[in-house]
Amino acid sequence: MAGGRFRYALQPVALQRQWAVDELQRELAEGNAALAQRRAASEALRGQVAQGELQWRGLGNGAQMVSVDQFALVSRYLADRQTRLLVAQRELEQQEHECERLMEELVAAQRRLDAVQEHKERMRTQFVKLRLSGEFKVADDQWNVLQVGMAEHGN
Repeated sequence: MAGGRFRYALQPVALQRQWAVDELQRELAEGNAALAQRRAASEALRGQVAQGELQWRGLGNGAQMVSVDQFALVSRYLADRQTRLLVAQRELEQQEHECERLMEELVAAQRRLDAVQEHKERMRTQFVKLRLSGEFKVADDQWNVLQVGMAEHGN
């Protein structure tokens, strides 16, 4: 109660926990941005694979002859796009798992911060009660002194 102000002894702990929450929120935001980019890239590759498959099917349906070079080019293109799509999907899954992990960490960190903040509020309430109790005691003592003084002076 130094100076009549409330000072929370665990304020450094509260600050560290707030910083941890802030850092996890920043990491999660970056992770979500990366996740959105990976989804967009995966969708673009999925479209390229679909387009390559259409070209592949179109090679045999035409009335004209297909050259070996043309056949090989479309085959390599389609195989490359499918491989890239598989890699992109794995990276997307990894990023989703990372975002889920960050979310779980953030929830746990937020709970730890909330616990400290609840404790701080309980301590502040207890401080105010003690302070008011002390002020009432001082006022009561002053009232009693005043009453005794007035009784001694005949008022």
